[in-house]
Amino acid sequence: MIRLAGPRSLAVVPDTGTAAWIDCAGHLPWGQSGDQRLDDARSLVWDIDAPDLPVVGHPRVRLRVSADAPAASLSVKLCDVFPDGTSALVARGTVDLAFRNGVHGAPAALEPGREFDVVLDLDACAYSWDAGNRLRVSVTGADWPNTVAPPAPVTLTVHGGELELPTLVGEFPEPTFTPGAEHSSESVGDTTWEIRDDVLRRTTHARTHTVSDYATAYDGWAREDYLGEVSVDRRTHHQHAYAVTTFDLTWPEAALQVRSTMDVSITVAGIEVEIETVAARDGDVVSTRTWRERIPGRS
Repeated sequence: MIRLAGPRSLAVVPDTGTAAWIDCAGHLPWGQSGDQRLDDARSLVWDIDAPDLPVVGHPRVRLRVSADAPAASLSVKLCDVFPDGTSALVARGTVDLAFRNGVHGAPAALEPGREFDVVLDLDACAYSWDAGNRLRVSVTGADWPNTVAPPAPVTLTVHGGELELPTLVGEFPEPTFTPGAEHSSESVGDTTWEIRDDVLRRTTHARTHTVSDYATAYDGWAREDYLGEVSVDRRTHHQHAYAVTTFDLTWPEAALQVRSTMDVSITVAGIEVEIETVAARDGDVVSTRTWRERIPGRS
């Protein structure tokens, strides 16, 4: 068990997390996470001696925390810090603190300033630190845009905690790996994966766009076109998400298209969601559906 000393406080920067983003299995349009130093600089960090044994399984963090606002999140990362300062992501976990007692239950209100305990299981990993490297525990209140940031400014305080690492014990044969491919099987093409900083407006934007074409059964052809962009105001924490997905299916006897658009606005007042789906056959619209919902904020 590794102790994490406190208390330590941090005003949450809502776009913390862009260095890792979604990290979706390493595939485009997101790819692998980058150097975590940008996120680490906006987090509370504890640098400790790395374990001698490999870490295999779900690392677990127990923290005693408090927040000065009724809505807050907790994000924890484990990183491998190299002698030159490079910080590589090993495992991560995040939770909306209203669901600190379980994500499948009812939310539990936060009382600003009141301390409470949180147990967070991080992503499963299998990782070994090289000699001379350090283990970094990085804690903050946002993992954006992997998850939504708190809807308003908040300061998070870690009063103390501990880290539990599931180390691999025993004798195991060294694995044998065959040589990898010289080049990736994926092509960048028109794929977009970008993060943009609007300095004057103090907003951060994350945008992805990807198109894929492939053959289907019965001499058909499919085309998927996805465009998504999220943004956050670093002063107010107001957030917006927009996505449009177009799915085309073509056969010798018919051509179908389904286009879905989603628009989400997040403020301290709540979340507003609007989704519209339009289906067409041979260019003629055959169905249109719209969903609207408003989820009140917590105050």
